Amino acid sequence: MLQRITVLPEKPEYFDATDALAVAICHHYSSKVIMSDGGIEPMRTKKAPKKSWEQFVNANGHRVKL
Repeated sequence: MLQRITVLPEKPEYFDATDALAVAICHHYSSKVIMSDGGIEPMRTKKAPKKSWEQFVNANGHRVKL
């Protein structure tokens, strides 16, 4: 499959590089949404608002040693 996607002419001698390339391609495709018309757009993610350390300590006081 990787050889077909990347159009590699032959089987590589070392697989570490191809493993890394496969991971990168999987990450690329998993972060995209393929549209019904064949187009690709970035996946929309909802980012949580940043919290302060004070809020963290107040919510997790039992986990923090001072």
